[in-house]
Amino acid sequence: NSMGLIGTLTPLPGGEAGTLIAGVVKTFTVRTEILNADIRAAAFGSIRVGGSITVNDDGSISAEKISSLAVGGSIVGGNGFDDGSVQADEIGSVIIRGSLIGGSGGDSGTIQAGRIGRVFIGGDIRGGFEVDVAMIDSEGAIASLTVNGSIFPNEATGVRASSVGAIKIGGSIDGSRTTVSSVEGLEIDAVKSLSIAGDLRASHIRIENLGIFHVGGSIIGGALPLS
Repeated sequence: NSMGLIGTLTPLPGGEAGTLIAGVVKTFTVRTEILNADIRAAAFGSIRVGGSITVNDDGSISAEKISSLAVGGSIVGGNGFDDGSVQADEIGSVIIRGSLIGGSGGDSGTIQAGRIGRVFIGGDIRGGFEVDVAMIDSEGAIASLTVNGSIFPNEATGVRASSVGAIKIGGSIDGSRTTVSSVEGLEIDAVKSLSIAGDLRASHIRIENLGIFHVGGSIIGGALPLS
């Protein structure tokens, strides 16, 4: 039903809950929550988590390929490097019903892959207090991205990729909560269409080749918000 919620009773004292699989897993299902657990395999067909993935210290999901990832709650990064991260060479699709939330550790609360298919986030992308946290990071393309809430970058870029088909933000891209002098909500080489229902506030968007661009609210603060 869950992983890590009752503590590290099975591992040695001071250990962490974890699953290491040498082969391929067609379906990996956790009905409720994952807490501070490492999950690794050569490849996953699908990963389904009914609740949230929360990592306070030590825990990530990694494989060469993940065909689909579905999380009913949020992904919450922690204090250590890669805490609350999902890493693969290729991820077919990502559905997070809640938010993607970074912690204080580098690369925490991130989705990282060489190529990613469609991405849906029901809540927000909320940056933490380190570099490259709470972000979707693809070395190649992302088929499409929908964020029903807002992107709050801090010391990290909210989304980084070589290309994205369509990006739809239901809220705003808002960098006004950060303490750093300059933040980038998006850093992408090419985007076919970008729609922001709310505001573009105190945050840069760095896109080399942009097709359709729409902001439903206002562009507020900062230097040049689009370059």
